[in-house]
Amino acid sequence: MFQFILINENGSEEYVKMKISNLVRNGNRSLMLQIFNCTKDVLLQEQKSQNHILNMINATVSHELRNPLNSLIALNVERKFLYQQLKKVILSCNPNQKQTDDLLRITNKLDRGLETQESSAKIMSYLI
Repeated sequence: MFQFILINENGSEEYVKMKISNLVRNGNRSLMLQIFNCTKDVLLQEQKSQNHILNMINATVSHELRNPLNSLIALNVERKFLYQQLKKVILSCNPNQKQTDDLLRITNKLDRGLETQESSAKIMSYLI
């Protein structure tokens, strides 16, 4: 079986297979030439191959982006817990009012930063 690419009268490519067989009929030997148009099969196989490659690329990129984002989300949860524990410890030490106000202002800024990071990471994780 041979496979060829032919250009038809419209200028588009067509894929054909050619099969040559020996025939014996009534004692006479002859050759039979069969030509099959396999354009649809070839194009379908090419499309499947392209889809498979795109799926592999998508899965790889998605995996490579999700891992760091999941790490950031987990790290933010841990930091949030540690900042809350730090607040409790600081407030239990009975600092004066100015120290308490300063510490609360600092920890509130840290909390807002963490919330921003966490929401951004969750949005990115959703988009991937």
